[in-house]
Amino acid sequence: MEIIQDVFGASRVDAFDLDPDMVARARKRLAGRGNRVRVFTGDAERIDAPDETYDAVFDFGIIHHIPNWPAAVEEIHRVLKPGGHFYADEVLRAFILNPVWKTLLDHPLENRFDLYEFRAALEKTGLHVLSAESLGTWFGFYFATKTSR
Repeated sequence: MEIIQDVFGASRVDAFDLDPDMVARARKRLAGRGNRVRVFTGDAERIDAPDETYDAVFDFGIIHHIPNWPAAVEEIHRVLKPGGHFYADEVLRAFILNPVWKTLLDHPLENRFDLYEFRAALEKTGLHVLSAESLGTWFGFYFATKTSR
């Protein structure tokens, strides 16, 4: 969250995680930022915010953990203001299904996406993808803006 304020210049950041322990750690780490940061337990498939609340949404490698990831993409679209930006770095199917990583890490294995499938899902919701780059076939990096459907 520091990067969102320090690099992107956000005056206020709302952040959430499904894991209450991670939320507690983040609250402790960010205590010095006062009311400029709100950290809470939440679910990316049901974001606790009204429609068109945020100027930007950041996904730091979270969506690939969500079994119904298209629902999270729809939620991101819902909470973004028109003209708002979506920044994402994601782990792609080739990494998740690699035999070594599949054994060592815990990820949903069904309905995973590659660079182009994730891009298509963003476009389907009304997010216009301005950039979709990859690091091999394992990681995808996206920048999109909200348009109408």
